[in-house]
Amino acid sequence: MTTQKPVEKPYVPPVHYQPPVQKQPVYDENAAFRTLDSFFASETAKDYTQFYGESPDWNKLTQGEFANRRAVVQLAGSIVAGASMKGENMSDEIALEKAHLIVSQPYLEKAIVADIHKQLQKRGNSMTIRTNATGSGPVDSSQKTGSQLTATEREDRAKVRLDKIFRS
Repeated sequence: MTTQKPVEKPYVPPVHYQPPVQKQPVYDENAAFRTLDSFFASETAKDYTQFYGESPDWNKLTQGEFANRRAVVQLAGSIVAGASMKGENMSDEIALEKAHLIVSQPYLEKAIVADIHKQLQKRGNSMTIRTNATGSGPVDSSQKTGSQLTATEREDRAKVRLDKIFRS
């Protein structure tokens, strides 16, 4: 009986585990700039022109306006990164709006007041003030003016006027 030699297997180098390569989305720089320009020109940022500036050219902004825009962009990037770490997809527009609300918080009151002034001015220009059809009548020289009245007389006079307003 002949003994057979064991068959030697050819040497195969070890294969190291390589995780599957995830395809990264192609970064379109022009699309990012269009998104930023459209956000800062949108209705959301329209009342904040003193805060973000009006110019679409970032080189023409003041240092403060540039810093405010840069803060919004940086915070929006952080918001998108945080959302992707949680496995959520968040659009750049939503992240910009959230960042805008955080960054512009100190300026919010001024923006609201400016918007109210704008609306009042618009309404004021459209109002027409008409005199009473009967007129105010002749002026009675015996009537006292506001500075000549005592405190109780002023209160009584105001009460009568308020009653006329709220009862009519």
